[in-house]
Amino acid sequence: MNQVYLIGRLISDDFYIKEYEKPNQQLGQVLKFKIATLRNSK
Repeated sequence: MNQVYLIGRLISDDFYIKEYEKPNQQLGQVLKFKIATLRNSK
């Protein structure tokens, strides 16, 4: 539950948006995977 909340916060965070745009940023890749998994599970 905490992970979902954290990801939800990161989606709307400027820092997250900056990291998301860096394709070679490992953290960004992990977050993209988690978000894709959450979207597919709905």
